[in-house]
Amino acid sequence: MTDSIMSILDGKFFKIKSKIDKNKVIATCVTCEPRHVEIKGSLYSTSNFKSHLKRRHDQSVIDSYENYLSEKRLKIKDNDNAVSRVHRDKYTQDQFDKDVTNFIIHSMVPLRTVENPFFKKIFENIGITKKINVPSRRNLGRKIHNLFKDNKEKIINDIKDIKYVCTTTDVWSSKKRSFLGVTIHWIDVDNFERRSSSLACRRFRGTHSYDRIGDILQDIHLEYNLDSNKIIATITDNGSNFVKAFKAFGVKLTHFDNVEDSVYENIDLCSDAPVDSQGRDDEQITYNSAETTEELENSPWLPRHLRCCAHTLSLFVTTDLIKTIRSPQNSQLNEIHTSVMKKCTLLWNASYRPKSAEIILQTLGHQLSRPGDTRWNSLYDSLKQILKNKEKNCELFEALGLKNNMLKDSEYIYIDEHLKCVGPLAEALDILQGENNMFYGFVLPVIFSLRRKVQNLLLNDWKYCEPLVNSILTSITKRFSNLVNLNTIEADNAAIAALSHPKFKNRWLSCIDSSHIDRLHKIFNTAVANKIEEINIMSSTDSELTELYTQSNEESHDFFNFDPLVSTGSNAQQSRRSATSEAEIQIVQFFNNLSQDLSILQQYPPIKEIFLCYNTPLPSSAPVERLFSYATMTNLPKSNKLSDDMFEERVILKSNLKMQS
Repeated sequence: MTDSIMSILDGKFFKIKSKIDKNKVIATCVTCEPRHVEIKGSLYSTSNFKSHLKRRHDQSVIDSYENYLSEKRLKIKDNDNAVSRVHRDKYTQDQFDKDVTNFIIHSMVPLRTVENPFFKKIFENIGITKKINVPSRRNLGRKIHNLFKDNKEKIINDIKDIKYVCTTTDVWSSKKRSFLGVTIHWIDVDNFERRSSSLACRRFRGTHSYDRIGDILQDIHLEYNLDSNKIIATITDNGSNFVKAFKAFGVKLTHFDNVEDSVYENIDLCSDAPVDSQGRDDEQITYNSAETTEELENSPWLPRHLRCCAHTLSLFVTTDLIKTIRSPQNSQLNEIHTSVMKKCTLLWNASYRPKSAEIILQTLGHQLSRPGDTRWNSLYDSLKQILKNKEKNCELFEALGLKNNMLKDSEYIYIDEHLKCVGPLAEALDILQGENNMFYGFVLPVIFSLRRKVQNLLLNDWKYCEPLVNSILTSITKRFSNLVNLNTIEADNAAIAALSHPKFKNRWLSCIDSSHIDRLHKIFNTAVANKIEEINIMSSTDSELTELYTQSNEESHDFFNFDPLVSTGSNAQQSRRSATSEAEIQIVQFFNNLSQDLSILQQYPPIKEIFLCYNTPLPSSAPVERLFSYATMTNLPKSNKLSDDMFEERVILKSNLKMQS
């Protein structure tokens, strides 16, 4: 269209006289000269100008314009072909193979696609097969294997100089095979963006026992040069096999006797140094006397363990709320809940039948979403959709032949109350299951905000769901007792992470009992002071090395020393007091800074280091669940005969391609 406009207005048939606006012009007809004839028209349409030629001039002028237009288009086509030929000449076999390989990986189609005659015909028709060959299925398999090796080397290089990382892991099972997945995550020290990669989707043979989990995880960690010093924590769900694996073989966080007396004076929760000379707290692990020294030396070595907060929140609804509903003292609640779910299930099942799905689409204008088996949020969203369509549901039930199963007004009241009860849970889950801008510092603010929101729900007048509100509050206290009680090492870690995050700082402390505030401030102050001392020691060490080098090149040394005698302990105490004072000043300045942007951490180097250390873990293991979604897509009937290695390579490459795109 643009070519036509340019051709008819390029001066041979019409000359542009002036512009009316950015889309319209006034042009004069060259053929009408010497008469001055003006035509108004669009820069993006030739209709007005061609109409003038047809009305005022004979067919020869029209034919002349058409021939002129054809010649001009032919020249443009020749130029495009010349450019295309130059591009094809520069397009190498290696680049073509890489593009085809990435297409096969990203689209998740079978490898034999490259041998499909219609796939090959695409490249034959554009003329690139004269110098470039479409790879065979076997050759493509080798290229995927090489690309997987390159991907592994890239990840190893990316994390080589990263001080803190975390991992997530879980086990996924198809009908015939099981796989253990592992993802890795860290924070960019320059812009504080979350970086992620998938490490493994390893075949898991045999029983999913805790010792087998330890063995496979250790092998994966060794492949990527990871150890318990580098991995701040591994996040898993609440499965008993994972909990036992990390209890038996994981590094244990040291518990301190008296936090108020500077328990962090000599040990940082996330220090690079191991807990003791063996790297673990032996007092917290007991082994049977039958175990030999050789067996202990060959035991797997796992990092610290964190349980998935999102999975714990899901248990509030899938386990605790169901128990409350089915409790004998809540018979009315159980009756109406059962009735509602039965009727809603009839609608959801109907949406999977072709004829019923058409009726639903015609009645509502959209399809009904059906709750999934593994995500509780999907049930919340599905119930919310049914409540939203309340006015049309009567018509829908009748159209589907379910007139006797219509939802009653009392049942709509229950759905509304139920959604209000679990709404804060759904919101908290959506926050904690994030990845790109998610940090461990979100955990305590989310939990305490959730508790306050649910406490406010008690002020409502409930017809059915007051027991559910009480159940959620009980679940928060029970399932997050290691965090909300603020008396464990896990709570200290989470508190330091939140206090060092610019979004929260000390604002969330208004949600906790005042008796804990001073202690948490002291813990944070001590952690920052430790980091200041560490930075000062590194700086002084560099200075001493420089001075020593300078003195070694001098001809004479100053032997005489008349300074007062100062003990090493006195120097250490003075250094500690100085670091503590500086920490207090930096913390006050940090808390008073109104900005919530992560970039302000650059102004406070010790707090930045604390942030990088304590906020590296994710609150949930959702990333490894996303990895398994690619495994599910790869394990289709046309691809389920892939070898274990090829299956892993395709899943990992697909996941990492997605993260990089």
